[in-house]
Amino acid sequence: MDQAPLVNVAVDVVAHPLGAPATVLPTLLHLLRSQNDGMLDDTGVIPAEIEVGPTPAGIRWPRFEYNNIDVSAAQDPANKYFFAVASPGLSEPPHTTIWSHEAEARTIFPIQDIPARSGARCGGS
Repeated sequence: MDQAPLVNVAVDVVAHPLGAPATVLPTLLHLLRSQNDGMLDDTGVIPAEIEVGPTPAGIRWPRFEYNNIDVSAAQDPANKYFFAVASPGLSEPPHTTIWSHEAEARTIFPIQDIPARSGARCGGS
């Protein structure tokens, strides 16, 4: 992870509840990326569509692959990237997952903001 300047990101699109294939045009999906605690910005990359499946029930679904996304700053362990998908052209927003890419592969938990007067059970005084 600390040597790759580019990554490929795959996005699987399924209908909820799982049980039906989703129909999505690649131009309706936008891969968003942020560096460290920055804003999520559209990468502007048009994905390639690949059909994945079938599941044991015979369902196939589309997978969109975004190739050669720049993550060169993550070669420095102090930097990380976060990815999400947006689809402003769909009538129902997606249930997206946030992905991270960084040289430090361990799970990083955010620093908890504990109010000073929260009491001993919450970590305060």
